[in-house]
Amino acid sequence: MSRPLWQGNLSFGGEYTYTDRINNYVNEQGILNDDHSNIREDAVSVRCTL
Repeated sequence: MSRPLWQGNLSFGGEYTYTDRINNYVNEQGILNDDHSNIREDAVSVRCTL
């Protein structure tokens, strides 16, 4: 979003990201350990320029 301000522009914006990942790895041969993991990530970004 941008708006005129004095002799320039005021602009600002934002962003949000969310990731939810589930890994289910089963090694039937028993060479590696099984893995059951859940990864959750959040990110927020805000920008304001004049």
